[in-house]
Amino acid sequence: IFPGVVMSLAVRVVRVLLVLAFSSAGTLKLLPSGVTAAADNMKKEFVAFSKVIPLGISIDPDWYRMGVGIIEVASALALLWGSPSVRSASSVILILAMVGAAYTHYALAQPAVFMVPALSLAILLVVHLAISTSKPEKTKGQ
Repeated sequence: IFPGVVMSLAVRVVRVLLVLAFSSAGTLKLLPSGVTAAADNMKKEFVAFSKVIPLGISIDPDWYRMGVGIIEVASALALLWGSPSVRSASSVILILAMVGAAYTHYALAQPAVFMVPALSLAILLVVHLAISTSKPEKTKGQ
């Protein structure tokens, strides 16, 4: 198998995993109360999350939760169906969202393990962005 084919396949697999992660997480944030216990728990968590937004910004927890959910779902769809430049932009948006999520857990003095999912997804997004935007090197004879 040619290296370019393997790299292309790897980028697509990572992209699909990211789409699944963000579309499911974003959808969970958009579900109304009472649909699932996870949605109810998410609603409670955003009450605390809304209290540690940087720069003293105050926002309603429900609007905050829905805004993050919309960003995650829209960015996941952009990763799946967008042009390369749109996929790059959505990756950057999601990286910023994950850094913000990690900061939120830190600001709430939660154990470091709470930051692992957000930071893991941020790292995966950075790797995806770097690989998907890099140009393959030309070898002699090309």
